[in-house]
Amino acid sequence: MTSASHILGEKLGFVKSAQTLRPVLGNGDPIPMFPYSVIEYLMNMDLSGYDVLEFGAGNSTMFWAPRVKSVTSLENDPEWHTTLQAMNLPGAELHLVEKGKMANYATGLGKKFDVISVDCGENRYHPAKASLGMLKEGGFIILDNSEWYPNTSTLLRESGLLQVDFYDFRPCHHYRTATSLFFDRKFAPKPKGQRMPATPIGGREQNPLGWDDPEG
Repeated sequence: MTSASHILGEKLGFVKSAQTLRPVLGNGDPIPMFPYSVIEYLMNMDLSGYDVLEFGAGNSTMFWAPRVKSVTSLENDPEWHTTLQAMNLPGAELHLVEKGKMANYATGLGKKFDVISVDCGENRYHPAKASLGMLKEGGFIILDNSEWYPNTSTLLRESGLLQVDFYDFRPCHHYRTATSLFFDRKFAPKPKGQRMPATPIGGREQNPLGWDDPEG
């Protein structure tokens, strides 16, 4: 029987992430430094028609690029910006932005997005506030480390978005944390595979009880 430590350490890539100091799954695929529950949720949605805005680039940009229509990433670390530019990620548009200026810069893009990820190394309240005017109908905002930003969470929740909190371990960290998704009320997820939710990494393919019959 597969152990819980094997699922976390090997299949979800916790060991490899700790060794490389980069968030990856066990197969080496790049992932955001989000709780594993959020990562699997995003992986199991069909996001191919989505336009994504990131406040804060990195492995998350590598995660989004092959899955979405476009990803616009704002970054204030010149080294990360240069590294990602050199990768020529499909559909990725990278912007080097002065620290503390992300909210104004994003507003100046004059675009709207299906997904907005707020995961930057600066005050997250202002990018989150700017996101409210840039979110498409049916989209959602991701606030990483949301337990550390109660004022920002309150702002997004009281704007009328539906808050859903995900708790889990995350790559490269030995403590559990939260990431919150704030959904427009017209959000309608489309599964990537034949069903949603999909079987989780390290989960069972079939219900051992077999009870899912609408007639019984």
